[in-house]
Amino acid sequence: MPFNLEDYKTWFENSNTIVESTQCRNVENLIDIQPNGDANFCIDFPDYCIGNVKDLSMAQIWNSERAEKFRNYRREKPMAICYRCGAKYCSEIKE
Repeated sequence: MPFNLEDYKTWFENSNTIVESTQCRNVENLIDIQPNGDANFCIDFPDYCIGNVKDLSMAQIWNSERAEKFRNYRREKPMAICYRCGAKYCSEIKE
């Protein structure tokens, strides 16, 4: 993760504080497929399945009502798990 020393201190000392951005680009750019075929946006939170590749095409999963519902919720605010998610930094583009 591209943190400076203070960011790392906050990361490890205060789990109630989001480090850097509250945004997550994973819901816009990533789909994670579990071994059983379940698809989700978050590799650290596979509990919310947006479809299964055994039953639906990738396009159907990506454009599903469940996927859009999750995206809209996550665009508005982070979930508790997001506070210490390392995966959200994987899809961020640093310029």
